[in-house]
Amino acid sequence: MVIIAAGLGAGILFKQFPVLHTVLKVVGICYLLYLAYRVATASTNKLNTEKKKPFTFIQAALFQWVNVKVWIMAIGAIVTFASAGGNYLLQVGAITLAFIFFGLPCTGLWLLFGASLKDFFADPIRIRIFNIVMALLLVASLIPTTHELYVQWA
Repeated sequence: MVIIAAGLGAGILFKQFPVLHTVLKVVGICYLLYLAYRVATASTNKLNTEKKKPFTFIQAALFQWVNVKVWIMAIGAIVTFASAGGNYLLQVGAITLAFIFFGLPCTGLWLLFGASLKDFFADPIRIRIFNIVMALLLVASLIPTTHELYVQWA
C-alpha cells in the first residue's frame, strides 16, 4: 500500500514538474549505488543476538506507515523503475506487484531458513561473499534504468 500511495502522490508531482522525475531518478540511482557500496563493505563481525520482544502483527503493519525507510524505499522504487512516458498507473501497479510477488516469498524464505542461515553466516568469509553478491545484484537491477536515462539524454 505504501508503494501505491507513494507512486500516486509522486505521479501528481511528475505531471506538474516533469523534470522532477528525472532528477529523482538520478538521485535514486545514486542512493542505490551508495547502498550497494555499504552492503558490499559492511562489517562481517558477529551480529548482535540480544533477544528483544518482537512487534505484534498489527504493530508491525502500522509501523510501516511511519517508517521513513519504507517511504524512501517506495519513492526510490517508483522514481527509479517507472518512466515518465507511458502508462504511469500501470507502471506503479507493476512495481507494486513485483514487490508483492518477489518480496513476500523472499521474506518468507528468509524467515523459514533464518535459523539455519545464522549458522551458515557464522563464517565472516561467507558473509563477505553474500554481501558482495547482493551488492552486485542491486547494481545490476539499475541497468535498465541507467539505460533509459542514457537513451533519454543521448
